[in-house]
Amino acid sequence: MFKKSVFVTLLFSLLLGSTALACTQFMLVAKDGSVVIARTMEFGAEMGSHIVTSPVGRAMQSPSPSGNDGLKWTSKYGYIYMDFFGSKLTLDGMNEKGLSAGFLYLPGYTKYQTVPRGDNKNALMYLYTGDWVLGNFATVEEVKSAIKDVYVFAKPMTYGAIKDFVFPVHMIVSDRSGKSVVIEWVNGKANIYDNPFGVLTNSPEFPWHLNNLKNYVNISPHSPNPLTLDGIKYTATGQGSGAMGIPGDFTPPSRFVKIMYLAKSVFPVDTGEATVNLADHIVNNVDIPTGAVQGEKGVKNDMPDKTQWTVIKDI
Repeated sequence: MFKKSVFVTLLFSLLLGSTALACTQFMLVAKDGSVVIARTMEFGAEMGSHIVTSPVGRAMQSPSPSGNDGLKWTSKYGYIYMDFFGSKLTLDGMNEKGLSAGFLYLPGYTKYQTVPRGDNKNALMYLYTGDWVLGNFATVEEVKSAIKDVYVFAKPMTYGAIKDFVFPVHMIVSDRSGKSVVIEWVNGKANIYDNPFGVLTNSPEFPWHLNNLKNYVNISPHSPNPLTLDGIKYTATGQGSGAMGIPGDFTPPSRFVKIMYLAKSVFPVDTGEATVNLADHIVNNVDIPTGAVQGEKGVKNDMPDKTQWTVIKDI
């Protein structure tokens, strides 16, 4: 049983949307040390997600590239998760030890690993990675060590309207200590990055986003000092002018910068419960209402991107 509460808000629409996943995740830490994680889930086609619980002792086995004899495990920890397309697999969740794990889209960069011949026992189909992480590990360090011993491979799957598709994703894992790690599968290799901020969006790769922050070092929650030119004093127009230059569009680089600024500039509040409320206010800044993000004009059967649900986890 979970000692801390999980706040899950599902925002479902009746319309179909685009096949883009434009997700955003961030972390907040309360004054009492509570760690709270919030993320949005954007997808065009209705995912039909459900809140699912997984008990201790649940036996699972991943497929392998050639059949059903991939990695097997029995869950050491119970966990709660969001599934997708009726798969009963984890898209995002947390376990009883306060470990959080979730997938976010990484198109244009993801290429999963190849399983060596004769090593199916260590073959982990990528969509099973969330369940493997939440069922077996309590900390980020444990995950970082164990992920090196498995081969996360791609296998096309069919879920409802999504036919024979491989989702290009990366994963963020966080624990109660406030540590986070990003795992990206690029060029057939697992790249593991410590994430000191707990922030993640989508493409490009995570290191690119960190480097891009250099373009926004001028941004500040403080109003700039007045400027005097030729004896005339100019003051900023209204509060918030120190943050001029924060991008407001819905692209992954812009959402990364915006949510980083908000998560790192707000004052910490006292408790986990209060931090959940704070996270709710912040995460709404990156919601995508249906119609705000569409494909190329004139494309038939375009499915606009939209926020389907938001998860806030007090881990």
